[in-house]
Amino acid sequence: MQAADLLSYIKNPELLDKQSTANLQKLANEFPYFQAAHLLLSMSSKKWDASVYQQSLKKTAIVVTN
Repeated sequence: MQAADLLSYIKNPELLDKQSTANLQKLANEFPYFQAAHLLLSMSSKKWDASVYQQSLKKTAIVVTN
């Protein structure tokens, strides 16, 4: 995932699509404590992939601070 893509998703989460879910999964696996990646993955998977959403939501709850 390119840095410009990540920044555009952070600024405009409505741009998240099916392809971004796969890219964000790779990013979250590569950098497990990167909070923004987990948040965006949960947001993207909620729209596009319910099975990924259930898994990502649990991990996001653990990784992201209050």
